[in-house]
Amino acid sequence: MKRTLIAASILLTAGVAQANDCNIDLDGSLTFEKGVLTVSSPGSAKMTITPDYTLLIDGQAYSTNADQQRAVEDYYNSMSKALPMTADIAVEGVQLATTALNEVFGELIGYNDDAVLELNEALSRIGEDVNNSFYAEDGSLHIRSSDFDNGVFEDHWEAELEQAIEKAVFSSMGKLLIAVGTEMLFSGGDGNAFEARMENFAEDLEQRIENQADGLEFKAEQLCDVLHIADIAEADLNREFSELSDLNLLEVTRDSHRM
Repeated sequence: MKRTLIAASILLTAGVAQANDCNIDLDGSLTFEKGVLTVSSPGSAKMTITPDYTLLIDGQAYSTNADQQRAVEDYYNSMSKALPMTADIAVEGVQLATTALNEVFGELIGYNDDAVLELNEALSRIGEDVNNSFYAEDGSLHIRSSDFDNGVFEDHWEAELEQAIEKAVFSSMGKLLIAVGTEMLFSGGDGNAFEARMENFAEDLEQRIENQADGLEFKAEQLCDVLHIADIAEADLNREFSELSDLNLLEVTRDSHRM
């Protein structure tokens, strides 16, 4: 049961990091504060782009020709679009996982059980952490890749979520066994009835959250499209500016069979 619950939670939040047919790798440092984007990767100069598309490399402002300016604007526009999309997907993913896990444990041992209430508190804290990692107190987008163990586009909270689920399972194990035993007792030792009830519950839960899950998947696919444009613009910056030839913050690969 423990492994099933953990697998379900990870499946529900998988859209936070990337679409099923899209691999996104982030190698370097990224900050986005008050509309100012700053990025660098190992061995590269630090690039900063302001909201008016002014380019600075290692703090020095650069004049640009038409092609260079187009690359700067394409990169800034795609990244400034992708980052709030990432934030929204992360927040919605945790909310969806919270709903699903609350339903699973509530159905098994009761929604007012201490273990369920404690799990909800833990999930609420994770949700707040996710939100605070992307948004400042004034509501503006505020992202620093250094705040994440594995980069902005990784599932930073997977371990914390798994720990909360494991704790809930262990603290309620006795009640879960009693619930299963009670079902077996009232069914004359036949576990098929209990299994059928849980299957019906799982199908009902899946139907209720399916639209949200599909919405997250669609948003993840859109995010991949935007980051793919950013990746192309990054390659243009590599060609247009010798100082940025080693910049390789993004690596986006797509499934060749994607429709």
